[in-house]
Amino acid sequence: MTGELKVPFITRWSDEREVSRADLCLSTKGLFYRHDDAADRDKFGALWARTVGRAGVGEPRFRDVSFSRQRQAMRDLLCQVCAGPASTTRLGTLFLLEGTVRSAAELEEEPTGQPPLCLPCARLSREQCPRLVRRYTAVRAKKPTIWGVFGVPYLPPTPFLPAMGGLVPEPRTLQVGYGRADLRFVLAHQLLRQLRRVTVIDLDAELARSPAGQL
Repeated sequence: MTGELKVPFITRWSDEREVSRADLCLSTKGLFYRHDDAADRDKFGALWARTVGRAGVGEPRFRDVSFSRQRQAMRDLLCQVCAGPASTTRLGTLFLLEGTVRSAAELEEEPTGQPPLCLPCARLSREQCPRLVRRYTAVRAKKPTIWGVFGVPYLPPTPFLPAMGGLVPEPRTLQVGYGRADLRFVLAHQLLRQLRRVTVIDLDAELARSPAGQL
């Protein structure tokens, strides 16, 4: 890692935690909170996990993502590290994806939960993030379209699983597109965008051309 370790905007802190799911209920219509709040659902109908606590208090948990700040960064196309506007050019908005360089065709219409980045923070992320330091693919997407959520699915009620009780989360997380019927049984943790009109880019070349990238 290079330089002082920076805590990304979307990182969860030890003071922040998910609220107990004891208030979570299940019916044939889907998941809901016993004491529902309009802020618990997004405009597409997805129910979001509740959290308490404050960012910046305690220790950063670099492996964990804040549900609310990830959602904000993805929704508003903010840099996931500094929360400023993401880098956007004629080729689209900048994203860094894990893994070796892949083709644009392979990445076309792929959902991602990784919010975009500005150029200086892309450089920093490549140097400091263990998941990107060896293998990453830098892309720009002209149409990074809001697609769905990543979250925890719950089993729909059956005669053996009464509604309003006995909630059973499935032992896996799930990507679910908006508009799908099973969305109503998922507790959302992250907002996903589908990368469309993708171009794989040379990040070093872009940094070399941009004074901001040298910061």
